[in-house]
Parts: sequence; structure tokens; C-alpha cells
Amino acid sequence: MSSLSTPDTCRTGIRISLPGALILLVTTLLFSAPLTASSAPTIIRKQRIPLADGATTIVKGELRGCESVSYLISARAGQRLKIRLSANNEENYLNIYTPGKGPGDEALHAGAISDNIFDGTLPESGDYTVSVYLMRNAARKNEQARYTLNITLSGGTKTSKP
Repeated sequence: MSSLSTPDTCRTGIRISLPGALILLVTTLLFSAPLTASSAPTIIRKQRIPLADGATTIVKGELRGCESVSYLISARAGQRLKIRLSANNEENYLNIYTPGKGPGDEALHAGAISDNIFDGTLPESGDYTVSVYLMRNAARKNEQARYTLNITLSGGTKTSKP
């Protein structure tokens, strides 16, 4: 009588020796660090936008890849800020930061989450930063975007005496 043997095809674990694991870890760290650093947005310029009370200012620009632009807007607490970003690339977004904050910090408004339109009363006085950028998937493909910002800053809260 003959016996049949079947290969062990159910074993799915991978065994790596300690020296092999260390080599794998070091290799991964060496080759992934440059990729992480290159995916960070590069601010190509900062530009102050002077705004007349109640008037709409139009700003046009262009981005490619990991570039971003930061626009500075001086405002007082209680003023109403309206910003709309229109772009030819649907991966083009804007973030708005309160004074003292910028890319990497928590945004007052994140266009990727809340759309590229902001209309709100500002919580504090100072320089607000409007950051315009491409989403990471588009930036990695070195895509380009042409955009237009419509910005209006008006009034503020008026106190009335009883």
C-alpha cells in the first residue's frame, strides 16, 4: 500500500531572524525617510492681501505639485470674512488659520472637509493665513492648478447702546 503526502499549504507565518529583522527595519527607514520629506508642501510664497472694507478682492494664482501659497489677511475680531476658491483642478483646496497659526496647525476652516467656501465672523484680531494647496494625491503626480480667490472682509459687530 502506498502513502500519499501532501505539502503543508496552510502555513502562512513568515519567520525572520533577529538580524534579518534589524536589516529590514534599517533598510525601510533609510529608503522611506526621503519619501516622507518630499511629500511635505513647499510654500512657494507668502503674500499680504490688502482689503478695503466691504470690497471684493480677486486673487489669481497657479500651483504645481507640492507647492502652496500662503496669503495673509489683517482683520479684527468680529469682522465677517468671505472667501471662495474656484480652480480648474478639483484637488485644489484652501485652509484658513487664525493669527499665530499656519500649515501644520489646526485650521479655522479646512476646505477639503468643509468645501472651498468660507463665510464667517472672525474670532480674534490679527493676521489670518489662507493657505492654497493641492491634495497629496495630486501633488505626488505633479499636477497643476489655476485658481481664483474671491475675498471680502466687511464691518464687524456693532454695539448698540440701550
